[in-house]
Amino acid sequence: MSIIILNNLKSIQIILLFKDSTGAGDNFDAGFIYGFMNNLDIRESLRIANICGAKSVEYVGGVGNIKKFREIKELIELKNKEGLS
Repeated sequence: MSIIILNNLKSIQIILLFKDSTGAGDNFDAGFIYGFMNNLDIRESLRIANICGAKSVEYVGGVGNIKKFREIKELIELKNKEGLS
C-alpha cells in the first residue's frame, strides 16, 4: 500500500508498512500529549502524534512498538531534510 503526497507541487510517494491498526489512535494521542506536556507548539505536537500513530501500524499489537523516543526524533529530522512538514 502506498500514498501520494503533493507538497509545493512536488509529488512524493510513501510506501506504507501496515500490519495492524490496534492502538494507532492511542499512540497518536500519546505523541500529542508528549508534545503538549513538553511545551511544544501545536504543529510540532501534531507531527510527533502523526509519527507515533504511523509507527504503531507497522507492527502487530497496540503497545511496545516504539522502543525509544529517539526513533521519533530521527523520523522528524528525516522529514525536515526531505522538506516535509
